[in-house]
Amino acid sequence: FSDWIGRTKRKPVHVIRTNYRPVPLSHHLYAGLKLHKIMEGNSGFLNKGYSKAANALLPQSEKEKKEQNAKKKGPMGGSKQTSAPSYRKSSGSTQ
Repeated sequence: FSDWIGRTKRKPVHVIRTNYRPVPLSHHLYAGLKLHKIMEGNSGFLNKGYSKAANALLPQSEKEKKEQNAKKKGPMGGSKQTSAPSYRKSSGSTQ
C-alpha cells in the first residue's frame, strides 16, 4: 500500500509501526435516526449508549411499558419508597 502511495504521489513514503493505535477508534450504532456511541477508544464498551440504541429500536408500546416499570422501581432497582424513613428519636418536649 505504501509503495502505491509513493508511486502515485511521486514521493518517498516511510512506514512506521506502532503497538498502539495513535488515533482512538470509536464505534457507533445507528438507531432511531440517531448515532449512539457504544465504544470509545481504550475506555471500552459503553452500556449507556447500547441501552439507548436498543430502546430506540423498540416499538412505542414497549417503551411506554419500560418507562412505567422504571417509575415503579427506585434508582437501585428495588421498589420505590413513598416516604423517607424517620431515624430521629422523638423528644418528650414540645416547643
